This record gives sequence, structure tokens and C-alpha cells, in this order.
Amino acid sequence: MKFDARLTLIQKSQGYPFISFKPIKRMQKQILSFVLLIFVFTIFAFAPSAFADQSVSIAQGASSGGSAPCVAANNCFTPNPVNVSPGEKVTWTNTDSVSHTVTSGKPSDIPSGTIFDSGLLAPGKIFSHTFTIADVGTINYFCQIHPWMAGQVIVASASIPEFPMTFSLPILFVIVAISYFVIRQKINVGSKDSLF
Repeated sequence: MKFDARLTLIQKSQGYPFISFKPIKRMQKQILSFVLLIFVFTIFAFAPSAFADQSVSIAQGASSGGSAPCVAANNCFTPNPVNVSPGEKVTWTNTDSVSHTVTSGKPSDIPSGTIFDSGLLAPGKIFSHTFTIADVGTINYFCQIHPWMAGQVIVASASIPEFPMTFSLPILFVIVAISYFVIRQKINVGSKDSLF
């Protein structure tokens, strides 16, 4: 007996229904492959990155004194603040023409540098620190040589991200596309090579 959904059901002598799919045409395979490729790309585009390391530059002229333009703009370390999660790394690059330090804490802290301390960072040199779960919160840092230079690293606790509605739309598109191609195929019942 035939159904309007192009499904033909044949009852074998053992009473088991067998369903076989006719080969998918080449063009349909290409379209399906394209849809799956879009789906995989969408997952990587919207999933939070496990390697979202951050870079910070030390501003040119930051050492010129407490009246330096970067002090008023609060960007002697750029960007400021820096947002990371546990397991992520921040790399500071000294783009100024004089040496600086990148030291955790505030100039008034005794001792400072308990979380990280670059030591003397010459022009063009870099310093990196990877933050852990123990660092969750706001971490102040400054330059010991030029204490008016200050910045913050905000370490947010890791959490399960809530996917926005825009993430659900590509998944819905893929499900609808796959369903469309499967339904369009003639499903023949009675072939042993594709026992369902």
C-alpha cells in the first residue's frame, strides 16, 4: 500500500517491515553537505572560545608623569579593564620607549605583586600571566616605576553560557533543511540492505 508521503510499506513474510532509501542525488548530497558545514561553522562562531587570551599594550608616553593624557583617560594600559575567565592568559606588551613593570595590587599595598609581577619590562618586551579559579574577582595592577599608571583585570567565574535566540535559529534552519531532504526522498520498504 502507498501513502501520500511517498512511503511504501511492504510486510515481509516474517512480519518485519523493511525500509530502504533510494540513493540521494548528487545535488542533494552537495546541498546537505553545505547545510552541515554551515551548522558546524555556526557552532564554532557562537560557542565561547576556550582560548580567548587577551593582549594589553602599555601606552606611548605613559611615563611622562601624572598629567600624561593616558592617566586622565585611564588607558595607560590598553584596554582597561581586561575581562578574562579562569584559564585565560593576558599578555602585556611595552610599546613605550622606557621600561615599566606590570605588578598586581595598588601602589599603597604592602606587599604588592602577590598575584603577578613582571619585573622590569624593557621597551618592546612582553609579560604574560594565566589566571586561575583562585583569581576570580577584580585584580588591580600598576607600574611600580610610574605608579600613576594603573589598570584592572576582571576574572569572571566560569559558567555555562546561555545561548541567545540567535544561536537557536541556525540550529532550527539545519533541522528543517535535513527534514526537508529526508522527506523528499522516496522511502521504499522491503529492502533487507537497509533494515530500519
